[in-house]
Amino acid sequence: MAIGRRDEALARFESCASMDAAAFSPVLGTKTVDAACWAGILHAFAGDVDAARVCWKMGIKEARRLTGLPWLNVIGQEDAPQPYGLLELSHVLDAASHCAGWLNAAARLAEQPGLAVMLARRQTAGDTRQYIKDLLAAKRWLQGQLSAGAARNDDLPQEVQRLRESIATLESGRSWLSEQVRSFKAAAEKSAADYEQARQWGKAADQGRLWLDAQLGEARTREAAQLKTIEQLKAHIKSLEEGKAWLDGQFGSLSELAKDRERIIGELRAHIKELQDAKVWLDGQHATLAALAKDRERIIAEFRTYIEQLEAAKAWHATQLENARTQAAAAAERAAAQIAAQAAVVSNLQSELAIAREAAASDRSDHAATLARLHEELAMTRETSAVQRKEQEAAIARLEEELAKAAQAAATQAAWAQDRVRGLLGRGWLDRLLNRDR
Repeated sequence: MAIGRRDEALARFESCASMDAAAFSPVLGTKTVDAACWAGILHAFAGDVDAARVCWKMGIKEARRLTGLPWLNVIGQEDAPQPYGLLELSHVLDAASHCAGWLNAAARLAEQPGLAVMLARRQTAGDTRQYIKDLLAAKRWLQGQLSAGAARNDDLPQEVQRLRESIATLESGRSWLSEQVRSFKAAAEKSAADYEQARQWGKAADQGRLWLDAQLGEARTREAAQLKTIEQLKAHIKSLEEGKAWLDGQFGSLSELAKDRERIIGELRAHIKELQDAKVWLDGQHATLAALAKDRERIIAEFRTYIEQLEAAKAWHATQLENARTQAAAAAERAAAQIAAQAAVVSNLQSELAIAREAAASDRSDHAATLARLHEELAMTRETSAVQRKEQEAAIARLEEELAKAAQAAATQAAWAQDRVRGLLGRGWLDRLLNRDR
């Protein structure tokens, strides 16, 4: 990871975090939980905050699982416990605490990355304990230096001269730092609102510079304090080195942010170009749709006219059909009446014929002429009835022919309307009209 191979480092951290430390001893959780924390940090710096949350939650869950296991593999026998087991187990909890800190600061990574990192790196109890150990070691070292300095009082003027030269070197370093701060301010002024945190870092750098100036002034006033001046100057040199290292890191971060900004601006310009092309295309589509709307209005007018014509033809044919049915019913009634009258006449003639036949039995010679006359009248009546029946049948045939013609005309009109509708459907106009009405 230190040489920039972050993908490989991420794969190694995830592989380590997925291992089961309990197979040997829960104290190995210092490696798996810490690996989960670092895997989440690399995911977060790569922009995948969701994957980072998964890693940090996995680290906390693993720490809880390991600390809940039996302590036989941690301290051994309770009567004679191993001294290092619980210390290592506390380091597991410290690693889980780091995961919790990063998980709590994850919501700020997108908008306030500097504040998020600062909150996530707050010291745990284990960190504080290690810091105290480091301070005690530094104290012992300084006490040794004081003891050695007491023996080197004779070389104090040369040491003061060397320290003055160191102060001059620090002055040049301060000038360089001031120039770097001005550069950072200029870069921050060109950044957008998303780089507000970078400006805050610049302000922090200004405060650090002021603090360094104050420390340098105090160092000049305390040149006469021999051993105390040596101690303060060494601490001051260490602080300057840490400040320079921190500023170098901030400069690298700002450079990366500037590159990301240029890339985002390029992507936005490409997107604007695509939107402009889409607007030109939509303008062309608007003209096409306007012409299509005019055709649609004309087709609607024609279709309404055709519908009105069909409705008028339908009403006319219904009237003609009703009239024909009325005339046929009237003709049928007249024919029935005539047939009934003719039946009555035939019945009367048959009665008279029967009477005549009875009279003929007594006096055949007197009634021979009457019988012939009756037969003739009966034949004439039958001929008349046959003629009238033919006339009635002819009238009925004419009515049926007119009805057939009317039905054929209606079928022709309906077929013409169906052909017209099929033509509209074939050209897709009717579908467009219906879809627009919806």
